[in-house]
Amino acid sequence: MSITIEHLGKRFGTKTVLADFSWQVDGPSVLMGASGIGKTTLLRILLGLETPDSGSFSGVVRPAAVFHEDRLCPQLNAVDNLVLTGHGLCAEVAEKELLALGFAPAELKLPAARLSGGQKRRVALLRALLCRDAETLLLDEPFTGMDAELVRQAVQSTVRLVGQRPTILVTHDLAAAQMLGWTIRELQGNTAQFPPDGLSTAPADLRAKSRRKRRLRSEAPRCGSVCGTASALPKCSIMSGCGTRIVLRGKSPSHSATAAPASVRCIRRWRRSPLQHKVLPALLA
Repeated sequence: MSITIEHLGKRFGTKTVLADFSWQVDGPSVLMGASGIGKTTLLRILLGLETPDSGSFSGVVRPAAVFHEDRLCPQLNAVDNLVLTGHGLCAEVAEKELLALGFAPAELKLPAARLSGGQKRRVALLRALLCRDAETLLLDEPFTGMDAELVRQAVQSTVRLVGQRPTILVTHDLAAAQMLGWTIRELQGNTAQFPPDGLSTAPADLRAKSRRKRRLRSEAPRCGSVCGTASALPKCSIMSGCGTRIVLRGKSPSHSATAAPASVRCIRRWRRSPLQHKVLPALLA
């Protein structure tokens, strides 16, 4: 069984998301591409949650999905969330697979509302993979919120449980895509770019982007004093050399990819950092 997409088109107002998009998915495949280019929209169309403006598709039979959001029942624990939609899945199998993805026995008893973001994502992934009668799998960023070791474990479970079912897995994680060992397609300019036949590694431009990111990290200055006012700032993974600089403009710090004063140091993901309440006062002093 295959997923066949023919000349699919979708617009939101004046923005064209998909234009004359065609793709034959014969087995498990990875779809990569820049944010906002139409990957999630494509999955929503295949799930019947969006209506295409043109074109058609076939072969999506009894799909199970990982959505952009986790969409768990917050009052149920992880095992009950899996059994609820498993269509015959037994609690013992659900518990075994959750333990294999790093859950502790005590965590299996917690309601989903009390799980961390990464734990919720693992439950959402297993909910799709363990659905007994699903013939098609559509997985949108299933590895979000997982560290490298958990991604490795999740990839192993995904490959094992997917088998040869027609699957489209959307991800920005190049390393995870390569670990899956599936055919990788890149969505560029509303069309799928295909590597040579038989090649199941990332397209050359994605590999080049990954190399550029590694080079930027290695060449970026180490975190330290910021304009001479925060020499005591702790050094941690949140504040590592990533190539992004904080530039002070009046009272508003902003990201800039251009050159900044030598005394302005790199701060990574400051908006999400638990240290931001310590960092920003030092920046604005």
